[in-house]
Amino acid sequence: MTLVFLAAAVPSRVPALASSIVAGSLAGVLLNARLAAAGWWLPAPLTTERMQAAARADLADGAHGILHQALSGIPVKLYARAAGELGTDPWALAAWAGVERGLRMAAVGLLVWLVARRLNPWLRRCYGAYLVLTAAGFACALAMIVAAWS
Repeated sequence: MTLVFLAAAVPSRVPALASSIVAGSLAGVLLNARLAAAGWWLPAPLTTERMQAAARADLADGAHGILHQALSGIPVKLYARAAGELGTDPWALAAWAGVERGLRMAAVGLLVWLVARRLNPWLRRCYGAYLVLTAAGFACALAMIVAAWS
């Protein structure tokens, strides 16, 4: 959502922003997995036990299971936690998470960049309304995902 919010204001910054988001996400995945391996669970609000069980099942055969995260609606933090609990190799986790997060952010980044570049003058004039509408849309989608996994 950071990319969606900020791309409207400065479309030229989308590649750098997308790269930063992927790097931060990978760092978060690895830290979360390491903490979970040590028995420390970071807070995971707006998640369910079914999500956690699905993440564990996806990772049961190895780190490549994180590829299921992109379209599942399950936050990556639950996959990271499950990887730590299962003792998943951190290098394999970093590699597969990099593939998943990188491909997803590249696709989203390209789409957002194309739309923001095309609509930039309008989006800049109506930025407040744009933020409200995209935030409301995100909140609705999040509520539907959590409800579906409840």
